[in-house]
Amino acid sequence: MSDQDHSKRRLTPDDLFAIRLVGDVQASPDGKRIAWTVVTLDKEQDAYRSALWIADADGAHPRQLTAGTARDTTPTWSPDSSRLAFVSNRPPARQPKVDEGEGEEKPKKPAAKSGAAEKPKSPPQIWIIAIDGGEATQATAHPNGASSPSWSPDGKQIAFVAEDSVCKDEPFLPPTSTGPIADERVVNDLRYRFDARGWLERYAHIWRVDLASGEMTQLTHGDVNDSEPAWSPSGDRIAFSGNRRDDRKRLGAQTILTVSPDGGEPSVIAPDDAHFGSPTWCPDGSMIAFAGHLDARTGGALNDRLWTVKPDGSGLTNHTQGWDISLGDAGMSDVVGDGSTGLRW
Repeated sequence: MSDQDHSKRRLTPDDLFAIRLVGDVQASPDGKRIAWTVVTLDKEQDAYRSALWIADADGAHPRQLTAGTARDTTPTWSPDSSRLAFVSNRPPARQPKVDEGEGEEKPKKPAAKSGAAEKPKSPPQIWIIAIDGGEATQATAHPNGASSPSWSPDGKQIAFVAEDSVCKDEPFLPPTSTGPIADERVVNDLRYRFDARGWLERYAHIWRVDLASGEMTQLTHGDVNDSEPAWSPSGDRIAFSGNRRDDRKRLGAQTILTVSPDGGEPSVIAPDDAHFGSPTWCPDGSMIAFAGHLDARTGGALNDRLWTVKPDGSGLTNHTQGWDISLGDAGMSDVVGDGSTGLRW
C-alpha cells in the first residue's frame, strides 16, 4: 500500500449521515422524464428524510420537486405524465374521519424519554403534485394511512392500500389483540409482527379514491392482506397480490387476483399455493406480468421468475425458467433507502 493510501481518512459511523440514497426510479408514460427519490439521514432527529426529484429522460435538467422534513416516497406518474402521486408523512391538510366503535383497544405505549426525537404523529397519505411546480394536494385521508398508489387510466381516480381496523362485530379477530391485562398481547395469526411496523393489528385492503370529491371506497374485505394494486389499461379491473386460501393463517402463500373498481368478489388468476407479487399490466391489457415462484412454503428463499398470465387466468407462462438468477431489486443494510418496486413493460 502506498503512502498516499495510508493518508486517506478511514470511514467513521458519522459518515453514514452524508450518504444520499437514490431509489424508486420511475419513467413517465410519455417517456420524456424520470422521477426518483433521494433519501437522507437526519442525525439530530434520528429520522429519514426523502424528497422527489425529476429530470429529462437523458438526465438533463435534474431538479428537486419536493422539500421539507417529511418522507416523500413512491412517485407514481399520472397517465398524461403531468402529475405525480406520492406517499408522504407530512402534516395532513385535512384530517381523516374515524368511525366510532371500530377496532380493539390498544395497550398504552410508554411515554417518550426526555429529549427523544418526536416521530410523525400522522399516518402517511397519498398526495399529488404537478411536475411544473406548485403545492402538493392531499388525495387520501384514511385513518390508518395510505400507500401503493395506482392511477386509473383516465387519471380521475387512484387505487391504494390501507390498513383497516377490525370492527367489534366482525366474525374474525385481528392479527393481534389486547388481552384483559394491561400490556397483554393476544396473538391470533402466525404472521403477527413485522420489521419497522411492530405488532400487526389490522388487515390491509385495496381502496380507491375519487380525486374530485375525495370519496374513498373499500374494494376488498375480510381477514386477509392485499397489496400492490395495478389498474388495467381498460379501467375495468384492478390486479393485486393477496391470499384467499383457507390455510392462509399458517401458509404464507401469495398469488395474483383481480377485482372490479366497484368492488365485489376478487378473481384468482394464478396458482394460489405460490409466492407471487408485483403485478403489472401490459399496455394493451392482454396480459399481466408478475414475479415469483411456485413454492409458497419457501417464501423468498427461491429465485423469483418472470411470469405472465391472461386476465382470465389462462396462458400462465414462466419466461425465465432456465435463469439462475432472481428477479427484483433487494439489499440488506443498516441504512434503508427506497427500493424500485414492480416490473415495467
